[in-house]
Formats: sequence, structure tokens, C-alpha cells
Amino acid sequence: MDERENNRKAESGLPGWLTTPEAAVSRQTAAAGRGRRPVLERTLHEAVRFLDDAFFNESVSARNGFLQKVDARIKIAVTLALIVALSFKRGPLEMLPFAVFAFVLAALSRVPVGVFLKRLMPPVMMTSLVALPAALNLVVKGQKVFTILHTSGWHGLPPEVYLTRQGLLSALGLVIRVLASLELVFLVSFTTRPARLVKGLGSMLPGFLRTLAGISYRYIFFLVRRLEEFVLAQKARTAGGISGRQARAWTGSRAASLLLISLELKDDLRMAMEARGMSYGLRDTEGKLKPCAADFAFIALGAGVLLI
Repeated sequence: MDERENNRKAESGLPGWLTTPEAAVSRQTAAAGRGRRPVLERTLHEAVRFLDDAFFNESVSARNGFLQKVDARIKIAVTLALIVALSFKRGPLEMLPFAVFAFVLAALSRVPVGVFLKRLMPPVMMTSLVALPAALNLVVKGQKVFTILHTSGWHGLPPEVYLTRQGLLSALGLVIRVLASLELVFLVSFTTRPARLVKGLGSMLPGFLRTLAGISYRYIFFLVRRLEEFVLAQKARTAGGISGRQARAWTGSRAASLLLISLELKDDLRMAMEARGMSYGLRDTEGKLKPCAADFAFIALGAGVLLI
């Protein structure tokens, strides 16, 4: 029976991956990934995630919120001032107003709470794990709060390993500092259209670098789309997936192709700009700063937090 089935498949002239049972293809794909997703799946996932993040920022920054009305340059300048001031604060109570201020701004700017917390939790949890040893009397001596372990002087350790009040305050201060800084940075990225954010950052750069930043942001989406097309084309041609040397060769060839495409795009863009009379003494595309009521309100709120 098996021999007759194989002969029928051979006579049909179809490629082997089309006549392979679905279960066998699944096994081949799993084996190709060696317990992980194949290289094509991972590459496509990262490309799509980058585009999803960009489109999400576009949708949130288009909402009618408080920070959305603030000029990007003022938003960046005030945020940098808050982060610098936060770095000089010592105790958790001194840092807490910055974190509360950022949460209030997120609510006023209609940033989705779930997504906001989802972005904050991984780095905050990692910081908590790093800061936790500082709460022990092995690192910071101080007033005992809670005993964790009785060692009886084992291997030169103190008789007790416990949490200290001073160590807990130190660890808590580090976590709040990281939390508040990330909140402020995420708020700027969420509430500012990516193109305006790049222009706002570019306004702090000298000369040609200002326009270079804006152009780079625009055309990175073109290159990501091309990468997505590469992956989908390869997936359509290899239903069973690729692995090992083939995966490395494909990754290297696609990286080289993207580099060549970017170089060709650069030359085409330069010639197009020169044909339109562009000179390299570039003007500020953002124009003169004209603060509005929201700008003054944000500056006043930021100054109030700094003075607390």
C-alpha cells in the first residue's frame, strides 16, 4: 500500500512538500526549529512587532489628551529636566512624586493603562531582582525588619540573614527611580507622533544630522516592509522551514540585500533632492516655537514637581 502511494505521488509531478502529510510537515518544522521557532518565524515576528508598536504609538498620539497638545520640543526638554532632577533625589519619598506625576499625566493623556503597565513591568521586575540583595544585612547594615535565615555562623556568615530597614529603603528608592524614569520616557513616546518625536529630537542636533534623523525614520519602515516580503516569500517556497547552514546563509544574504537596497535608496534620494534645488545648509523644518496653553501648563506642572 505504501509503495503504491509513493508511486502515485511520484507520477503526479508535484513537489514533495505538497504531497507530504500535514503531521509530517509539522514534525519537520519542529525539528528544523530545534525546539525553538524557525529563523523565518522569529524574523517575521520581530518585523511585525516593530510595525505594530509604531502604529500603536500613532493611534495613541492622535487622541485628544493633555500631552498630545504639548509641543514635542517642550515635552522632551521638560522630561529631560525631570529625569535629571530625579537622579539627584535620595529617598523614596522624594522620588514618589515623580512616579505619581507620570501616572496622572498618563490618565490625562488617555494612555491605555493595561499597555502602559505591560511596558513598565518587565524592567521594573528586573530592577527589583537586582535591588533585592541590597535589602539584606549582608550588603547594607541597619535595623532588623524580618529574619530570613539563621546561619549559626556557617562559612563565616553572620548568625542571622535578615532584611534591614535601611536596605529596604535603598532598594525601594532604586525601583521607584527606574519606574518614574521609564514612565516619563514612555509617556513622551506614546503621546507624540513618531515623526514629530524624531523631529523634536533632531532639533537638538546640529546641521545636516537634523534632517538625516527624520529621513532615517521615514525610510526604516520601507526597509522593514521589504524584510517582511523577503520572509513571506521564503516561507512560501519552503513549507517545511529551514535550519542550520541554510538559515545562516539566508540571513546573511537578506542582510546584504537590505544593505544594497538602502544604499540604492540613499543615492536615489540624494539625486531627487538635488534635482529640486536642495542645498546642504538645511533649515529647521519644525519652525519657530509657538507655545500654547497646554505647553505652559505642562511646564508649570513639571516645575511644581521639581520644587516638591
